[in-house]
Amino acid sequence: MDRAAAERARDQFIDIHPRVGGHTVEEWRGALEVDRALAFAMIEGTDYVFVDTAPTTWVVVQEAIRVATMVLIPARPGFFDLAAVTETVKACRERDKPYAVVINAAPVKREVKESALVTQSRNYFDERQIPVWAGQISQRAGYQSTLAAGASAAEVGPGTSAGAEVAQLWSAVERSIKAINNAQFEPGAAANGDAAMTGQQVA
Repeated sequence: MDRAAAERARDQFIDIHPRVGGHTVEEWRGALEVDRALAFAMIEGTDYVFVDTAPTTWVVVQEAIRVATMVLIPARPGFFDLAAVTETVKACRERDKPYAVVINAAPVKREVKESALVTQSRNYFDERQIPVWAGQISQRAGYQSTLAAGASAAEVGPGTSAGAEVAQLWSAVERSIKAINNAQFEPGAAANGDAAMTGQQVA
């Protein structure tokens, strides 16, 4: 998003992580919170709402998928994290929701070359026809410092490598959302997260 657009846009972040234990009662409370928060966001004229859930609270995850325009599925490169993605992908496909995997906490690229682990992860998703964002979010110390500031890497250090990665991701997401809202995607298709996320040219 460019600076002018960022100043015009209004967004909200909904963090739905149950308290210690992740009991069913807490999951249902989180699920109800999604609809309530979205209702308030619509009243306030919010442009974008981001819903963050814990991967282990399946009731809440399914509710978040239900209300989402697009689902981003973060995955660390590695067998266990990659295998866990398939359940979320299945839920997205059942609900005809556009989705894409974002490779997260990846080894930093050497010049422009990604690590063998990231390449293996992309091949894993490719074989299963799961769309993956063409970029990556690397394991960087800069992301940790942004937590204390309560802002994103793109806000705290827009000129840093971490800030550039987040800006690239947001640019792809924004283009995808625009295409989805214009009905420029094919429901149920394997790459229905939109070509903007996978590095292809958007129609």
